[in-house]
Amino acid sequence: MIYLSDNENVYAIVCEDNEKLPETLIKELFEIKVYEILDKCGIPNYYIGYEFLKDAIIIVLDESESNWITKTVYPKIASKHGTNISCVDSNMRHAINIAWASGKLPKYTTLGLKPSNSQFIFLISNMLK
Repeated sequence: MIYLSDNENVYAIVCEDNEKLPETLIKELFEIKVYEILDKCGIPNYYIGYEFLKDAIIIVLDESESNWITKTVYPKIASKHGTNISCVDSNMRHAINIAWASGKLPKYTTLGLKPSNSQFIFLISNMLK
């Protein structure tokens, strides 16, 4: 049995006879959970930064060596979407600013301060670990 959880819910995925879930299914389930959290934070899904943030969170969850967001994660996202690192950074920051302005994000931050891109990515990643 595999569990996915956030602060409000625990989701269990049951496999018969201890079979292993396909890696693609696990990835899809995490993506759905990330989408739900980004929606709860007030980031509209039509912003480019929404998709970039989703990708960054998935990369951080997948790879333990992703502690250097701007050095390791941004280049992967830029390459995937055919853009540059500056564009990735700017679009993520804009999406986080929208979330902050919506008033839905402060409940996820401990100090009540708008998080940086890296802080936001690690905040959401830690919610899913």
